[in-house]
Amino acid sequence: MIWDLPIRIFHWLLVLSICGSFITIQNGWMLAHEKCGLTILGLLIFRLIWGVIGYPTARFVQFVKGPRAIVAYIKQLIGNGKIHSFGHNPLGALSVIALLSVILFQALSGTLSTDDIFYDGPLYPVFPAFTKFAGSLHQLLPPFILSLIGLHLVAIITHRIFFKEKLTSQMITGQMITGKTHSEEIIKAQNKAAPLIGLALLATCISASWSLTLLN
Repeated sequence: MIWDLPIRIFHWLLVLSICGSFITIQNGWMLAHEKCGLTILGLLIFRLIWGVIGYPTARFVQFVKGPRAIVAYIKQLIGNGKIHSFGHNPLGALSVIALLSVILFQALSGTLSTDDIFYDGPLYPVFPAFTKFAGSLHQLLPPFILSLIGLHLVAIITHRIFFKEKLTSQMITGQMITGKTHSEEIIKAQNKAAPLIGLALLATCISASWSLTLLN
């Protein structure tokens, strides 16, 4: 197994929530938009925690590499064009961190925003001094989010065409079909992890995020 169940559920809930946030804001459904944004915030909080205590492939220390590792990966990629990574590769990790970071800033800025008419973010009464900056940021970031999502989709298509890797299928089944073997330590660590703990943490983070509305 390459992707554990909590990570897969996180991924697809994030996809649905981002789609929902764009659809709801385009139609002016502010309460539904707020719920999508708070769900995204809860999901990202879970991802930060699971990136430290979760399965090996989910941990940031496993895939976030320094410049030397990234350059070495690019050279290897140019050299033979056939590289199978167990989890995120060093180059792909950059786009993942960038996308998660921008989405996190977007979600946080939404909780602090207000339109001074119909809607106040749940954290607006707590940090009113940041409202103007948060509102501007919330308007600024969507094009960057869409660009990074587009880059992510291009990477998926590239891996499918040139490297014969079905990344979407991997994120659905959690399995990586390849002739290569992987570290026994990683496999053993995955078997010892408890998916139920991850799912409980995921539900707790989303619930905690939704509870922010009680502050408003």
